[in-house]
Amino acid sequence: MCCMSRVAPIMVVVPVSLLLALSFFVLLSISKAQTKGLKAFGYVVAGMLWLGVLVIFLGGVYKIAKGGYLAKCMMHKKMMMQNMPMMQNQKAANMPAAKENTQKTKDAAHCQNKGVVFKAN
Repeated sequence: MCCMSRVAPIMVVVPVSLLLALSFFVLLSISKAQTKGLKAFGYVVAGMLWLGVLVIFLGGVYKIAKGGYLAKCMMHKKMMMQNMPMMQNQKAANMPAAKENTQKTKDAAHCQNKGVVFKAN
C-alpha cells in the first residue's frame, strides 16, 4: 500500500507523454490541412491537450510537494508494529473450540436460504 503511494506521483509521466505525442500528431495534421475551419479546430484540440497535460503535471508536482503519503506510511507501519505483539500473545483459551465451531457452521448451513426456483415455460 505504501509503495504504491510513493510511485503514484511519478506515474504522471505516462499520460503526459501520451497526450504530448497526441498533440504533436494533431499539430502535424494541421499543417497538412487545407481549410481554415479545420486548422482552427486542430489548434483548439491541441490547446485542450496541452491544458490537460498541464493539469496532470501540476497535480503530480503538488502530490510530490505535499508529501503526505510518507507520514501516512510511517503511521501505518507504527500501528502494525504495535499490534503485532498483541496478536502473538493471544492465549489459546480465547480461541473457540473446534467442535463448537463445526457445530455452528452446520447450523448456519442448515438455515441458509436456498433461493426460489422458477419453471421455464
